Amino acid sequence: MSRINSVLLACSLFASSAIAQTSPANWPTRSVTFVIPYAPGSATETDSRLYANRLSENLGQQFVLDFKPGGSTLIAAQYTARAAGDGHTLMIITATFPLLPLMFKDTSFDVIKSFAAVTQMSERSTLFVISNTLPAANVKEYIAYGKANPGKINIGTSAAGGTQHLHAVWMHGIMGVEPTYIHYKGIGPMIPDLVAGRVQFGTMSVAASMGYVKAGKMRILGYGGRQRFAGLPDVPTIAEQGVTGFEYLSWLGMLAPATTPAPLVSRISAEVVKAAKSPDVVDIMAKQAATIVGSTPQEFQRQINSEVDRWRALVQKTGFKFEDG
Repeated sequence: MSRINSVLLACSLFASSAIAQTSPANWPTRSVTFVIPYAPGSATETDSRLYANRLSENLGQQFVLDFKPGGSTLIAAQYTARAAGDGHTLMIITATFPLLPLMFKDTSFDVIKSFAAVTQMSERSTLFVISNTLPAANVKEYIAYGKANPGKINIGTSAAGGTQHLHAVWMHGIMGVEPTYIHYKGIGPMIPDLVAGRVQFGTMSVAASMGYVKAGKMRILGYGGRQRFAGLPDVPTIAEQGVTGFEYLSWLGMLAPATTPAPLVSRISAEVVKAAKSPDVVDIMAKQAATIVGSTPQEFQRQINSEVDRWRALVQKTGFKFEDG
């Protein structure tokens, strides 16, 4: 065999091997990395590890977490966008992801074109809680107080420009109330100020807030979901109390690099959905007030597109500036 033919054969074999490695039927062929855009210890890590463990058991390959925090998830997104589209590098995203085009004018990637949507794994809403020092028992009274005292309601958020901040801007825009925003480096540092009355309004998960509520240290204003939370059936939603059209939705989803072939994306999505809907995962997530979604790649892509458009419209309407922080 000539040297040229040998080289051609080797190239052919290499190409065939590469195709086989990325074949939907053979995925995964080695360990799979979940790129996590936050530091260890977040709820994103807890949920992602739950899915990773189930996928490892189902597929016989290790699914591991790679933490790349910073830049409001920008660092992790840039890393994933440049990764090989072979199904072995996947990014876990939250509701912050659709904000990236608004937060950063120049990035090395496009939130729509640089990624392939895999699936929305789960969703959860949140409780809006108020200080005992605030003279309001429901949304109607809260709005009346806020309109009579512009700027006097201090709202605590976990970060300037994050989803908590923007949801609060959205909600209070519908209410016609002008609050003052105070930004913390997380929910933990905000809680003592909420209990003491230095801030009057906060956004907290059901799990994080109920201990304080039951101890009488803060009160619930309403639930942020489109429907009441089954675990707190007597707590009305914010929307049903008159804030029409408002919904606070936090979610967890998965992306692949845009170069990942569509059949492979579908295979990954099917396996993740299978893991997400396993009885043990559903039970654990339900106890955390989360609901399994398991959307198709097409459904999840439409959701991302919709949220990019929604937040862009809100920013334009309100004149919100991320750099104002």
